Amino acid sequence: MTCGSRARPGSRRRLGALAVLVLVGGTAAAWAQPPEPAWPRPLTLAAGVAPGPDLTAPLDRDRRWLREQPAWRLVQPAVDDTTGVLAWLRRAESQRRASADTTTVQGRSPAFGHRSLLAELRDRWLARGYLDAVVALTAAGDTITVAPGPRYRLAALEVAGDAFDGRDRLLASWLPRPGQVFEPRGYLEQVRGLVGECAELGFPFPAWLTRDVVRDPDQATVTITATLLPGPRAVVGPQSSTLPPGRGSRFVVRAAGVSSGRPFRESDLARGVARLQARDLYARVDAPLVHLTTASDTVGIRWRVQPRDHRNRVAVVLGFSRKAEGGTRLSGQVDLDLPDLAGTGRRLSARWNDDGADRARFGFTYLEPLILGTPLDTDVSLENEVLQGQYTRFRIDNRWRMSVVALWGLEVGLGRDRSTYPAGEIERTSRTRGRVAVLHSRGDPARSGWAAMLAVETASRSTALRTTADEEGGVAVSTELGRQSSQRLLEADLEGEWWASPTVSLAGRASFRQIDTSQRPVPLPEQYRFGGATSLRGYREEEFRGETAAWGGGELRLGRALRSRVYTFVDVGYFQFSVQDPETRDVARRDGTKLGYGLGLRTNAAVGRIDLAVGFPGSVTFDTAKLHVSLVGAF
Repeated sequence: MTCGSRARPGSRRRLGALAVLVLVGGTAAAWAQPPEPAWPRPLTLAAGVAPGPDLTAPLDRDRRWLREQPAWRLVQPAVDDTTGVLAWLRRAESQRRASADTTTVQGRSPAFGHRSLLAELRDRWLARGYLDAVVALTAAGDTITVAPGPRYRLAALEVAGDAFDGRDRLLASWLPRPGQVFEPRGYLEQVRGLVGECAELGFPFPAWLTRDVVRDPDQATVTITATLLPGPRAVVGPQSSTLPPGRGSRFVVRAAGVSSGRPFRESDLARGVARLQARDLYARVDAPLVHLTTASDTVGIRWRVQPRDHRNRVAVVLGFSRKAEGGTRLSGQVDLDLPDLAGTGRRLSARWNDDGADRARFGFTYLEPLILGTPLDTDVSLENEVLQGQYTRFRIDNRWRMSVVALWGLEVGLGRDRSTYPAGEIERTSRTRGRVAVLHSRGDPARSGWAAMLAVETASRSTALRTTADEEGGVAVSTELGRQSSQRLLEADLEGEWWASPTVSLAGRASFRQIDTSQRPVPLPEQYRFGGATSLRGYREEEFRGETAAWGGGELRLGRALRSRVYTFVDVGYFQFSVQDPETRDVARRDGTKLGYGLGLRTNAAVGRIDLAVGFPGSVTFDTAKLHVSLVGAF
């Protein structure tokens, strides 16, 4: 007994033929149907609209914008596609007020509403001043048409509200004048500037309301009625932060630099955010919240910061290369950075460096922020450097920094270094240095920005010559002499990054060092060194030296900010130093230029970063290529 029966051969042939007919018929039917129009739909002006230069440019921008939209956004016009300009303005104003408490300083404003594609396209023309614009699909549904209509002008702008000192001046300087082209988008920007200026005058909670917009289609003009409510003037009262109460929260308030008891100013808040960003201690710094207190003329400020989960860093930089006499050489550097000890902003850093030959260096730096309640940061650094058979150098520096405006700062400092030489004519040298520098911090690393440092030092230098012996009588005669000289030291650094798109950026950096002195050659420990993973890739760590030195490079980076990225780079270095002929005592100059280029990969993770770079020193030869490995661990 069976549960089914087997089909006969004739039945199978008939079923196969039927399947083929169905398949062929379905394919023919599919070919017979008109294909779906390609996305994006073409965008043109409606019939009867004469194209002109004032319409061609915005039409091209909208076409580019449409190409970036997903196909599913093309739906039938929504019921509010013909919404007037007053509703458009109120939506935009309410969105600005709602986003003021949620938009971070680094981020962007949220998208404008949730509207259909055609409605948003009409909004774009409405924002340009074409208040009668009509956007629609053709009957076939394969083309989007735009009928802009006339461009409106402002007939009058009437502003009601409370009077205050400087009100007339603000209105005249910020608001559009009658007769000008009325662009709702530009109008909103002007209103935003006006409200911000009110806050700068000491009104923490100014408000603007567009009450009515009356259109005159015959004259293509609008008359606007609005109200400006400045609210009461106030002073800064209690301040707090989103960190738990304690030393960390108190440091945030101190580092922001806004004093309680002074009149409220909007620019003080922006400078406070910039100061917190410049310290690079927090994963994110949001716009602060201003809130009411029990006193009507006093407001409180709550600074919103997000601490880093793993703020401490240990960085290991390794370089692998071949020796000229054969074998391999390992050079490297280890940095330990504790930037926020106990949440107080105190920093402790230590560094060890070895060039893989005979040179080694070790040093550490301690930073005390906002010392004794002042806006000054001070640090002390100690460093010891040894080049076997050449010299031993000890250096100490004390520097004082103060934030001046936003990301700008000023630095002054004193320093002293002393070098001893085991062989040669010179026994020891010492310098006392004074320093003045101007600093600029980049701020948010996820946005385009730049950082710079320009420093000038003056140094008083003394030299002690080694004791020699008189050959005539074999009696040791001291010829030790002390020679004084002065030096001027110039240091400059510049780096920046420009984002061409969310995944493509161009980065560049440049450094310059120079010793200006009448006494040459300059001893080896006082010269500047560069080379390796942080300056000139493709060469050993600090391989080159000079009394004048410059290095830098450019990178093309692919990938999103603060994530894994690949890049290609070109590095250039220049050096110049003096040498003295031992017989004639003549001084000659030597200089050179070095080029390095290659590819790299940077991987970011929650616990650190790995950077691999293969550099070629001037030519693509793998026998001379250098592999630079940078490991940055967070804990």
